[in-house]
Amino acid sequence: ITFAFLVCTTYVKAQDNTQGERYAIVIMSANNNAIRGKVMFEDDEFIKLSTEDLGEVKVPKYQASSIEYFKNKDDIQNYSNDTRYFFMTSAYGLRPGDVYFKNSLIVYNEIQFGITENFSLGLSTIVPFVGFLNPNFYFSLDDNDIFNFKVGGLFGFFFPKLTDETRNFGLLYGATTLGSRKNNVTFGVGYGYARVYDDLTLSSSPVFNISGVLSLSNDFSLTLENYIFSGYDSSITNLGIIGFKYQSDYNTVYDFGLFFFPSWDGEYGFFPTVSYSKYF
Repeated sequence: ITFAFLVCTTYVKAQDNTQGERYAIVIMSANNNAIRGKVMFEDDEFIKLSTEDLGEVKVPKYQASSIEYFKNKDDIQNYSNDTRYFFMTSAYGLRPGDVYFKNSLIVYNEIQFGITENFSLGLSTIVPFVGFLNPNFYFSLDDNDIFNFKVGGLFGFFFPKLTDETRNFGLLYGATTLGSRKNNVTFGVGYGYARVYDDLTLSSSPVFNISGVLSLSNDFSLTLENYIFSGYDSSITNLGIIGFKYQSDYNTVYDFGLFFFPSWDGEYGFFPTVSYSKYF
């Protein structure tokens, strides 16, 4: 709750009452550097940005490999990892044509494809036994793009098949994200399922998710991902990851987190995790 309050407070303070303004990130072809700022002028050949560190910069469009546009100034500061926390995605989707790759502790690999403005598709593996298919549908619920919703599924399967009983398993979920791409909090709820032989079973109680990101600078952000569910003895328990992200350049992000989880004796265990992410 405290984390969510900090995220929302920081976001509200950062907002400018500037309806109709546009902001952009221009990626230069020569060195892959990003120029971020308010769009002051644009035609077919040039775009002029007002930046915080370089002043006004006029860029010939033929020198840019890509130009991304945003409605909020807050969104241009930390762009690459704005669609997810550690493993959970926010309700901000990948842009069409974007490709995202993530590796965590060598054994977990994931790739996500931005298909349209409202749909992305992911594939992931936990080597060498488990694979996942992860479709997500995204919807913006307001004109300023600060209130977003998604529905999706995580469809898991074993390879090779470990037993004759469990055929596949997964999670069906929905989530709402409040805030900018830089500072936001996500509330989600989902139901697990498992197909044993030919019987499909849905979990009797939901899994809740609370995740958030709080920007500390252009390169560092504090990140929380937390799952709340009913344990084997019907008690309420939770597991998750808390840590930070470091964006080393425009499209590369490193995650450093501490995974916490309940153990059989009622205490909590802890395990460090490190991830590498790349956007293409």
